[in-house]
Amino acid sequence: MGELTKNDYGIKVAMFIEEPKYLGTISEEEAKELGASLFSYTYGDESVGYKLTLHWAVNTLEDTVVLARYTYEGVLSGIAANHMLALVSANKNMNQLEALTYQGLERLLRDNPTIEALPSAESYAITFAIDAVKLAVKKYIRVSLSHDEQTIPCKDS
Repeated sequence: MGELTKNDYGIKVAMFIEEPKYLGTISEEEAKELGASLFSYTYGDESVGYKLTLHWAVNTLEDTVVLARYTYEGVLSGIAANHMLALVSANKNMNQLEALTYQGLERLLRDNPTIEALPSAESYAITFAIDAVKLAVKKYIRVSLSHDEQTIPCKDS
């Protein structure tokens, strides 16, 4: 089975892949202009075929993300999942980010409410995005991560 192309996805997912508006980093200057502090969190590793770094400009008085971007290496559908994650992260506090779910993010990516947004072989891209944001929140609020949470995901799991 070959790698999927953007034409193998629904309209919304293909659009996010083709025009990844939130792909990139946030500079210290940009965060400062927003009255925010820069926070970044990396999940995964290119050696396992998936690496996501979340970049947040955070209003530290309210612990609210005012701007979110990401850098990413992995399957095409991950671009769409991370695009939607960055979009919904803006103006959310840490508790709201921690409450994000697979079902919620996946439904936001759907063109049709009865058809799943991603092929089943790539649905893990949403799981990784959700895992990354939950671990990023823990890191931001300085909760100690367990050994399993600190361990890089394995491509065999």
